[in-house]
Amino acid sequence: MRLHSLIWLAAFSISAHAITLEELFTSLKSSPAITQDRLSVEESKKVTEVLHGSLYPKVYGFASIEHYSNPTNLRPLLPTESAALMSQNGTLPFSRNIGKVGLKGSIPLYNGSLYALIDELKMTHKSLQSQKHLDMLSKEAELVDSDAALIYFERFTNALNSQNTSIQKTKERIDVGVKNGRYAQAESLKLQNALSSLRISIEDTTAKRVAYAQQIRALTNLEITQSIPMNLKGAITTSSEDVAFLEPFKQKVEAKNYASKAAERSLLPVVTADATLFRGWGEAYNNGDQFHQDYGTVGIYVNLPLFDASSYKSIEKTHLAALQAQSALEQKRIELSAKIKTLHSDENSLINSLSSAKMRVASSEELLAIGKLAVQNGRLSIEEYLRYEDALLDAKATQAAIEWKLWRTRSAIAIIYGIDLADIME
Repeated sequence: MRLHSLIWLAAFSISAHAITLEELFTSLKSSPAITQDRLSVEESKKVTEVLHGSLYPKVYGFASIEHYSNPTNLRPLLPTESAALMSQNGTLPFSRNIGKVGLKGSIPLYNGSLYALIDELKMTHKSLQSQKHLDMLSKEAELVDSDAALIYFERFTNALNSQNTSIQKTKERIDVGVKNGRYAQAESLKLQNALSSLRISIEDTTAKRVAYAQQIRALTNLEITQSIPMNLKGAITTSSEDVAFLEPFKQKVEAKNYASKAAERSLLPVVTADATLFRGWGEAYNNGDQFHQDYGTVGIYVNLPLFDASSYKSIEKTHLAALQAQSALEQKRIELSAKIKTLHSDENSLINSLSSAKMRVASSEELLAIGKLAVQNGRLSIEEYLRYEDALLDAKATQAAIEWKLWRTRSAIAIIYGIDLADIME
């Protein structure tokens, strides 16, 4: 075994702090990837809030200085007012240069398209929120799968080491027999070849253990020196009505329906109330006196689109998008229905297989013990003995592989139903 493997295995068996499964999940949820998803959801919410803010009154101040080619009135004058001022040589509020300072305000009274657009953004935000939650659950499932893989390769390595020790002891006895002429030299060489193959396998599994430990580190930013024990607190409770995996698709359909409404309502009138209040000043053109006056307006305005070809095309486009979203939902519902049945069937099959695998390990251990005695007494060939060794190794590897697949299957079920693995595992 190479030096780096020995060093890694030594570190693997010693840990200053035993990291718990809860710590892994907590670290995963605070990882940069999950934080980025959380921020993208928050950004989506702010986009909705920005548009919703357009429903509130807008008030802002303004100031201006304007120059005209001809004297222009600061505000409209009544004929009687104008006549009275001219008869007394009064100051007429007409000037080439007029300054203004004041306030403007506006509030939407009705905008059906805007209301539907806000609803669309709200539903789009919910869809994104649901999708990012599922993405987080997928990361948890990936973490569980990596830890289950680490457990598998640990058990496989232990089985390889156990087989290595067993064959080594048998070889020592055979070597004694070779010296006294009881066995041929070839019998010892067969065992030596088996030991050499085992060392290669141990090297390979060690490398894979390191790889999965690094996968866990990439997910959680925690250094793992050994697998973390995993247990379910209880059965995963599910029902056909709790398929959280469909939520983003359902919410996307609703969002597209709101988008269709927004496009349709763009043909309806838009009603707003506007108000302006300002003070203006200038130099009267008729007598050169400085004047300043206050003036204000308030009104309700209706804008009615009479013809806009692009609006009709937009309505058709949003209708098609809504139909596509609905079709995607139905297709995903069909796929999930089949997948759920397959996963539950796989789970039951794996549970039954695990029970059989444990019995196979027990019987293989008994057969190997019998085989060892037989080979020592010369009643069994080395080839047959090694088959017993390989059968036990395969039985242990199969049991560990079934447990790995069972964790992967249960994680997939949890994702579909939107179950947080951190809540049901310990």
